[in-house]
Amino acid sequence: MLGCAFAVLANSASAQESGKPDLDKLLHQLRTAAEPERDGVIHAVLQSGADFETVHAKLGEAIPVPALAVGWSRRQVKAADGVERPYVLYIPQSIKGSVEAVPLLVHMHGGVGRAEYPPPGQVGYGSQWVASAENEGFVVAYPLGRRDTNWWNDAGLAHIEAVIRDTKRLATIDDDRIVATGFSDGGSGCYFLAMAAPDLFSGFLAMNGHPRVPASASRRPLYLRNVKARPLFVAMTQDDQLYPARRVLPHLLAVIEEGARMHIVQYPTGGHRPVYWAEQLAAFVNFIASTEREALPDRIDWFCAEPALGRIGWIEVEEIGAAEGDAAAVEDLNVESRPGRVLLGVSVDQAFAGPGVRIANVTRDSLASEMKLEAGDVVVSLRGNDIKDLGDLRRALAATTFGDEMRLRVRRGDRELTPAIKIPPFQARPVYLRGKPTARISAEIENNRIEIVSRNVRRLRLRFAPRHIDFDAEVVVIVNGTERLRQKLTPDLEQLVRGYAADADAGRLFAAETRIELPAAK
Repeated sequence: MLGCAFAVLANSASAQESGKPDLDKLLHQLRTAAEPERDGVIHAVLQSGADFETVHAKLGEAIPVPALAVGWSRRQVKAADGVERPYVLYIPQSIKGSVEAVPLLVHMHGGVGRAEYPPPGQVGYGSQWVASAENEGFVVAYPLGRRDTNWWNDAGLAHIEAVIRDTKRLATIDDDRIVATGFSDGGSGCYFLAMAAPDLFSGFLAMNGHPRVPASASRRPLYLRNVKARPLFVAMTQDDQLYPARRVLPHLLAVIEEGARMHIVQYPTGGHRPVYWAEQLAAFVNFIASTEREALPDRIDWFCAEPALGRIGWIEVEEIGAAEGDAAAVEDLNVESRPGRVLLGVSVDQAFAGPGVRIANVTRDSLASEMKLEAGDVVVSLRGNDIKDLGDLRRALAATTFGDEMRLRVRRGDRELTPAIKIPPFQARPVYLRGKPTARISAEIENNRIEIVSRNVRRLRLRFAPRHIDFDAEVVVIVNGTERLRQKLTPDLEQLVRGYAADADAGRLFAAETRIELPAAK
């Protein structure tokens, strides 16, 4: 540490003597400055007189940030959407003062349907990571979600990205070892990130979640094939009341057959709890420590139905629609829904002592609403089975199947009602919604030549990194067999610096970009 400090002081003194700004100091400020100050630092770097090659080489190394704010902290961070939101951070005491690059674990809690953010001390099962973080030397960040900031909407995604960027201001995070994890809704959030926005992550550790949750909850078209971009470690239980393994596995196996890298562990019992934690912890920690990201792969294959989820690696879909010369469609990878439990469609009054089960609320468009049930009604019988408590109601519903007749006895004040309904037969439907044109892009880069096969892509943006491109030679872009660009590009120092200021990602340093416009199909 003394040697490192002496080097910085020596460089600073040398810079002062020469009258030139200290570039190392400016780049350190570029990484650690809060968002409002970054424009000023960017300007200072651009005015420093440093050439592109020097700045690129320095940004490609791990700019050292001593880990000083160790322990727990509650922070506020402004996302790209301009909204400031809270998150919780744990930097282990064991790395205090260190500038060694360490992994980052981003833990997403469950229960994102709440009206407010959870208190900072309630990060669910995430607090269990602390002992391992101390022993193994990794940082844990806890984004906080709620109904309008969940893990599968734009606000939640912007928040997660801002949390990662803010954490890089406080410790030397290894850009290529950032793992997202979570339990329940947090586990489902891992699947969303894997299908929609994997760029910042090396892998995903999903516990007791389900990939259909973000698809159905967000009503966004999501694509299982995109999971191939990053490895997954999946843990689940077979008797989970919400997401039993038998219902999750068809989704995972479908994409494994397509080449996804996935390690799955399932336990026969445990319900909706991480009962596997103690036995699997060493494997979890090894996944965090050893899974490295390929930040800029030479080959990309991506599907999306909206530009907001159209960026992967060095390519971005900016406009979707049928284009002239479109490639043929590929068969969609989807999963048919399967019959689950018959749901009455009510929430119950937990304080009611019985006998019977008192309804607190009736869900719209449910069986209960069709039978005209109301809040305050007390269910005392279902299909001839006496209902004394909630357990009786659950057992009676479990014995009911699609196509059965459901007849209830209900007390409403001093009256007894006998509503009945024929439960419609189950109809299988694709789990992952479509309805919008699917943009598909498959691209490969080699020797300054980019070959792209696309469908339903009208405009795309290509970003060029020095590791991919020889800027002394022409770049050629071929889309669906037609040459769309042949041009010699000039590396842009401002683009390089602004890109790094945005995400502090040494693995994704872009020096030039271009857009390709494709004519609309006639």
